[in-house]
Amino acid sequence: MPLSPLHALTFALAGFPLSFEARTGWHVEPKRIEAHLVHFCRAGAFRANVAGKEIMVSSGAMLWIQPGMEFSFWLPPGGSASLTRFHLSLRSTPSVDLVPRE
Repeated sequence: MPLSPLHALTFALAGFPLSFEARTGWHVEPKRIEAHLVHFCRAGAFRANVAGKEIMVSSGAMLWIQPGMEFSFWLPPGGSASLTRFHLSLRSTPSVDLVPRE
């Protein structure tokens, strides 16, 4: 449905941002979520598979995963990473209390 001035957009961070240290053995099994997921790699590096494409996310890089895309993460052997992740959802709901613009 296209957005119009009659829609209100709501952004929610859903308990995020979250900063953490990833150590050897850290991995995220393949999954999908209905929100934007952003991982900022503050230090170190990690590997990701997003929609079938494997990439290395290095220090200073940001990885954005769009809603519904399959993804998984893991550390290379002996690796570590400092990460901050953001989980952003967007809802569009018709606003019945707004008067249409003329």
